[in-house]
Amino acid sequence: MCYDHLFHVKIRRKSDGKLVKNRVHVNRLKHGFLWHDRPQDPEPPPNVDATEPAILADEEIPPNFVDNTEIPQGVDNVSQNDNPQNDSISEKLYEVEKILRKKFVDGKWYYRVKWLDFDSTNNSWVEYQDLNEKCKKYVNDMHKKIFTDRRSKKKN
Repeated sequence: MCYDHLFHVKIRRKSDGKLVKNRVHVNRLKHGFLWHDRPQDPEPPPNVDATEPAILADEEIPPNFVDNTEIPQGVDNVSQNDNPQNDSISEKLYEVEKILRKKFVDGKWYYRVKWLDFDSTNNSWVEYQDLNEKCKKYVNDMHKKIFTDRRSKKKN
């Protein structure tokens, strides 16, 4: 006795409820559950920011509020690199702890750098020209001992 006809079923379209012409084996169906208490087409929630309004009224602005849109004349001509404090901070922030790998891309050497006081997720590829003099000297002395990234391709 063949029970094959019991395992092939007709299914209905979700959109209009009409029967589909072809029969489908029950193994091809996904298990599901129809929630009767849920609305079929729920409305999206309104785009309302509950924390605070985007635009403050004039009377809601605190008296110590500073408006940064007005820049005094002459300040925009001064670059931030002229400040010696910024130079010392940037040097301190970007000290190289060690050079991990090297690769040759488009005729330039790039080095994988581990930054001092940063974890390994912040390692980055730096072009040879962007290294400081101490790193360049180290790279020149130890170039053959630094591991090469296998994915890099040399172009002559």
